[in-house]
Amino acid sequence: MSMSMYSCFRATQLVLARRLLSFHETSRRSLATKPNSYPFPQNSNPTPHQIFHLPRSASPEDVKARYYELVRLYHPDTVDLSVSSELAHARFQSITDAYNVLRGKTTSRLDAVSGGQQATTAARRAMHVRRHSELYEGGAVDDRWKDRLIIVGLIATVIIIVAQAVLVRRTKLQEARTLYSRPSPPQEDSRLSSSVDPES
Repeated sequence: MSMSMYSCFRATQLVLARRLLSFHETSRRSLATKPNSYPFPQNSNPTPHQIFHLPRSASPEDVKARYYELVRLYHPDTVDLSVSSELAHARFQSITDAYNVLRGKTTSRLDAVSGGQQATTAARRAMHVRRHSELYEGGAVDDRWKDRLIIVGLIATVIIIVAQAVLVRRTKLQEARTLYSRPSPPQEDSRLSSSVDPES
């Protein structure tokens, strides 16, 4: 490919990438400015019916249709830019848990954790990210004990292999000595020599 063709190809790629980014931002802004007909409940522990804005007598078809509408509105990739990613994930997980409860797949909506808060996948993920950043931003971690443990394990393995080889060699040498040792010359039985009379 000549240099001019490559530069033309590269320029086309850049133009397409810019258009794709602008389209994504435009669609995201339009979703963010669209009025939300199903606002997320403001209380700390909403019931599945409050999250779905449905009466208790709602049919499974209504629940399924509303779930798809809520997913479209509250998916973390399409939610308003003013909402933090942790809150977006927590809301989306609450919607998914509420859907499972309304379908009868689970009996309790969320697992209780300490402090009266509710555990969600997003909360656990955020806690993992926080711990990960604390671990790696906190400086060097002393893992020399792992290196020492590996070295001791290797030395012990070598010692065991050598000891086993020495024992096997010693045993085989003893077997070989007994098998290939010279047999002593047969001794003449004294009874045979006394019963035979040379003169007769």
